[in-house]
Amino acid sequence: MLIDELINNYELGVLSPINKECSNFFIESQGTPLVKSLPRIYSDIQKVKVRKRKNQNSFSNAFNSAFVNDMRDLRERSIFVHNTHIVNETHEEFYIFPIDGFKFLYNKTIEDSVEDYKKTFESIFNSLESSADTVFSDLLRLTYISEDLQAGMNLGSELILYGIPYYYAIRVSSVDDYDELLTVLK
Repeated sequence: MLIDELINNYELGVLSPINKECSNFFIESQGTPLVKSLPRIYSDIQKVKVRKRKNQNSFSNAFNSAFVNDMRDLRERSIFVHNTHIVNETHEEFYIFPIDGFKFLYNKTIEDSVEDYKKTFESIFNSLESSADTVFSDLLRLTYISEDLQAGMNLGSELILYGIPYYYAIRVSSVDDYDELLTVLK
């Protein structure tokens, strides 16, 4: 999508909601893009609902109990963004723009929680059995940060965005330059 097309879309009101509803993200990200793999069937500019996933397991339960005060079922009702992007015949990269009111968490050393915690959780669970969920939850609660979004983005940490019903996405391949996109959006 050329910058002229973006301006036309903005004038048509397609980009206007992003400008109005994502101002906190523009401030906190300080121009750093946030990219996530999403289905190719999405439009170049897409409003994406955050839906509750149904895959609860002992890892999810431990994760959720660590952050129960922040949000119920955090693992199933959040947007996970990390540097591992699936690009194949069904998915491609999109810039994402969380709406105002979003909250976030990240751990400086975690790039993909499913992969990074799989071994850790299994070893804790096998050695402690009944108290494993509690120990793992305490470990998570103590190691996640909810300040300085841009620092988490620059570290390449997996970001957990939550507390919002939807976000906006713009196909990376449809934009020539992210800075130009920001200029149009702001």
